[in-house]
Amino acid sequence: MVNLAKALEKEGIATFRFDFAGNGESEGSFAYDTYWRKADDLQAVIEHFSRESRAISTVLRHSKGGDVVLLYALKYLDISAVFNIFGRYDLKRGIKERIGKYSMEKIKQDGFIDIKNRT
Repeated sequence: MVNLAKALEKEGIATFRFDFAGNGESEGSFAYDTYWRKADDLQAVIEHFSRESRAISTVLRHSKGGDVVLLYALKYLDISAVFNIFGRYDLKRGIKERIGKYSMEKIKQDGFIDIKNRT
């Protein structure tokens, strides 16, 4: 992402990079958060730049952030383009370790899973 930001900057395109709280170089505690909450966090970043008279027209993210920007674009409708680099497509990976061994079966059976009670 650093190399991509530098390449875009060489072409005269301003960029900014950030990590969600508790990820990468960002402060804060890592927590299993919802994608919608992270979309709201992204909106706070975009609002900050808007207050500084710096309009954001395009958002580029990767991995989990790729999913977040898709939700953001759906919810807020204020950016003209989204680039999703290596977004997650198979959420089965890591499910067992994060929410339990039988979680995928429970989701298939009931259509949802109770994360709070881990049923």
